[in-house]
This record gives sequence, structure tokens and C-alpha cells, in this order.
Amino acid sequence: MSRQSIEKATVRAKLDPSPEPYWVPLEKSKERSVSLGFRCLEVGGRGTWIARYRPAGGKYVHESLGAVTAANDYDAACKAARVWAGRLDQGVTAPASTTVRDACDAYLKDLLLEGRTDTEADQRSRLEAYLFETTLASLPLDRIREKPLKEWRLALKGKKGKKLAPATVDRILCAVIASLNFAVDQRMVSPDLQIEWNKGLKKSGQGGVRDLYLDSKQRARLIAKCPDEEMKDLVAAIAMTGMRFGEAQGLTVINYHAKTGTLVIPDGKTGGRSIPLSDEARALFGKLVKNKLPAASLLTDGGEAWKTSAYHRRLKAACAEAKLPANASLYTLRHSYITDLLRAAVPVAVVADLAGTSIAMIQKNYWRFIPSHAATLIAGLQMVR
Repeated sequence: MSRQSIEKATVRAKLDPSPEPYWVPLEKSKERSVSLGFRCLEVGGRGTWIARYRPAGGKYVHESLGAVTAANDYDAACKAARVWAGRLDQGVTAPASTTVRDACDAYLKDLLLEGRTDTEADQRSRLEAYLFETTLASLPLDRIREKPLKEWRLALKGKKGKKLAPATVDRILCAVIASLNFAVDQRMVSPDLQIEWNKGLKKSGQGGVRDLYLDSKQRARLIAKCPDEEMKDLVAAIAMTGMRFGEAQGLTVINYHAKTGTLVIPDGKTGGRSIPLSDEARALFGKLVKNKLPAASLLTDGGEAWKTSAYHRRLKAACAEAKLPANASLYTLRHSYITDLLRAAVPVAVVADLAGTSIAMIQKNYWRFIPSHAATLIAGLQMVR
């Protein structure tokens, strides 16, 4: 099709209808060529915009940019074509219509494929409760910007409009951020847009569980104030092993190996792992497996496996009775476990393995909790003889 000045509406109105677009080049170099086309549907200028892209030595790829309208005019179509071409340059192959919800669904599906069923259920519950029914879920990934993300974050509310605890908000944000980062890994969206959610979904940093540490006496006091034996067992088990609540939910009798004194976590964030137990932990788990079948739940509530959020009220009441900070949580016990291991000079790689996390995460979040230990080690060194 011959080249036409399709940027002018008066020219487009005079073009003959044709299934083959009228093309104008937007960019041409050794690396690629980008063109914008106008497919005329009828005399008078009604038609659609088409973008065309070809990498060096490659084949043409096309993308529909929608009908010609007052809002979607020539300038808007040119901008859209260049954005689309930029996505292809970065290896993004997903359709431009791919949404935030699509990214979340892909992330959750991947968790299931990896066998991380507990993590998938945990993340899905947050996304379904706080994201999927909002306008943000239907936002195309290419249009993600700091402002709509921040507006969604600030609008987060609990049941009956109740304000959510900062730590709860941060866990919700983690689910969304993980989904968007997965979308980048899968070439669903440009990595250039990560700055948008790094700013728009910035965590509160208020009352974070990693800023709260409970010493051994405080932990013992918390366990003592739990209202029932099953709650005491749950709190003690997490305090003694540093496992996540989601991991505790799925444990069965067979996961405790009495002969070796170890607890096997079959489905953690980093895969399965084995945790060596202290004498007091062995006594606890020895009690928990007594008179139970191998497939029976190890930690129970009313004789059944713990359900998500079933412990919150009881834990809050126990914290109040034990005169502990109101924002103490089961994750606080995990944090305290990790901190104690580091202070005991357990190598970072070993701590990461026992906790089911990465060395990078330990280095990022926990080194600041062991300055006194570092000072003690250095004080005994001779640097110059």
C-alpha cells in the first residue's frame, strides 16, 4: 500500500477502504523498524490503528491499537506504537491487555506448579480479599503507575471499614508485589515499571514484626498465658523452630523424626527442610505425636488442623495478659528465633537453611540485630602482632 499522510483526518477521510493498512514509518535503524498503519474500513475516515515491528533479520509482528477516535488520534496511536515496540525490545511478549489480575493468577498458578500449596492458599486469600474486586485488578500492566497503586494501598480497609494493622497491610502488599515481580520474570511487563510499584506499594515500616523481639522469658510468659493447651502447643512449636504458621498448619505426625530429633518441613517457601530440635522441643513434639496415626495433624485446634486466622484473638488476649506489645505475632516468634541463632554465632547460611529463607534476606533484615555479638568477636582478635 502506498505511503499516505495518515496523521491528517482529512486525508484519512478520502482513502479507499482496504484490508491492507496505509503505513507510515515511525522509526528505522539497523536494530529494528517500527511503523504505524491505518486500516480504512469505509470512506469517511472510519478505521483502526495498527502497529508493526520488525527486529533486525526478523519477521514482522503486528498489534492492533484500537479504533480511531478523538482520544485515540494519530499522536496517541504513535505513542502507543512506540510503547509497544519498546516492550518487544525488552522481551515482553504478553498482550498489552494483560492486567494486574492476570499477573496475580499466573503467580498463584506457578506456586501450585511448584507444590507450594500452603503459600498459594495464603497469598490467594489476601489477593481475593483485598485486590480482585477492585479497579486496580483490571488495570493493564503497561498502565501501572505509582498514583493508582498508592491510592489502592491507602484505601485498604478491614471488615466494616476497620483500619488494618500496618503489619497486615505489609503482608497484603507483599502478595501483590510478588505477583508483579513474577510478571516481570515471565516477560509479561517491562522491568522499567518496577519503580512504579516500588514507590506506590511502599511498605509502612510501622510496627513491623522484624522490629519486635521477644526474649526467652517473654516467650515463656506468652506461652503460659495462652488460654488453652492447643494454643500453647502452637505458640511453643513456632517459638522453638522458627517455622511459619502456614508451615505449622500442614505438619503431620510423620514429619517429626524422634530418632534423629528433627522436624521436617515438607513444603516451605524454599522447598523442604529439616530442623534439628532442642531437648525442650523434642519433649514438646514427643508429646504431640503420642497416640496419633502417622497422617494425623501434628498441631491441632479442636482436634483438627489449624485454620488461617483462627488463633488471632487468643494470641492478642495472651499478649495482653503477658504484658507484651500489642503487635506481637506468631511471626515475631519466628523473628526472635532467627535473631537468637545469629547471636549464637550460627553461620548465616545455616540460619537461612533452618528458617527456609535466603541468605540475602538474612543479610538484609537481620545483621542489625547482632552488633554486640560482632563487637565481642572482634574485641578478641589481634590484627597486628
